[in-house]
Amino acid sequence: MQMETVISAGDRHTCALPPGGTPVCWGSDSLGQAMPIDFLPLRTISSGNNHSCGLTQEGAAICWGGDAFGQINAPTDQTFLALSSGDEFTCALTFDGTPVCWGGQGVTPPDGEKFTQISSGGRHACGLRLDGSAVCWGDDADGKLNPPAGAYFSIASGGDHTCALTAQGTPVCWGSDSSGQRTGAPVDAMFLSISSGGSHSCGLRGDGTADCWGDWGGAEVPTDAFFQISCGRNYSCGTVNGVQECAGEVHTCGATFDGTVVCWGDDSAGQSTPPASLSGSEQPGAGTDGEATSEDGEGLVVDGEVIPLPPPIPGVPPPNS
Repeated sequence: MQMETVISAGDRHTCALPPGGTPVCWGSDSLGQAMPIDFLPLRTISSGNNHSCGLTQEGAAICWGGDAFGQINAPTDQTFLALSSGDEFTCALTFDGTPVCWGGQGVTPPDGEKFTQISSGGRHACGLRLDGSAVCWGDDADGKLNPPAGAYFSIASGGDHTCALTAQGTPVCWGSDSSGQRTGAPVDAMFLSISSGGSHSCGLRGDGTADCWGDWGGAEVPTDAFFQISCGRNYSCGTVNGVQECAGEVHTCGATFDGTVVCWGDDSAGQSTPPASLSGSEQPGAGTDGEATSEDGEGLVVDGEVIPLPPPIPGVPPPNS
């Protein structure tokens, strides 16, 4: 089963889901990728090149940002269990595991396949079947569509490569090796999760420490214990012992779960200027736990306020019906 994502690094922007599920993004906003639309709380989020997408509590896909290839035009007649945004496209899994992709660059999923996980990269995407075998589609330059045979429990597609974890937690990578992102993986590592960026990947060991290989801009990998990690074009983000921390090429951000974000370093794209709601100057929902609960027939209750459910999707029953 694919893990819910609470922080996701794109090209030059990052999006996170604080308690309550309202998406918050920062960094480059040249095409509105750091300005999520006002909608229901999201349960998972994924940042691509210049767009991001998330899933509502009911599984509807919501996207914002650049739309040159139709990457923010998510299907309105389906609900999804998981999704992953690539360069100019997004792929998602319906509740029966069927892959669905939208956007450009010829990333059309194979017919008849069912997956437990899905991950979108530069111009390709990969999924894991129920037996753990990997299937990839899209651009085949550098052998990106040729995963080694075997069973994997986690998969992560980057700009021009993909890495997956065997049952023993060993990373196996394929695709481009221009920066050591394929052959640079530690051979003696045992990882619990993995994430791939532009030309690098990072894995999380059992003690939560991160190990990265390839080219991520030279930033020093933090020694903290991470809960979740996300690799962007030249930087990575992760969740550290109740604290979300992002390390960029020349900037760093840390966000505690009380909603406070502190950033330092380069700010050329605004990546070191988090919104007021996360920087401590504004604390919405102070004194509450920010959790969303259901209110039968009415919607979601967030901090005591009932938020109506989205309109029904014609022909598709809600997943909890």
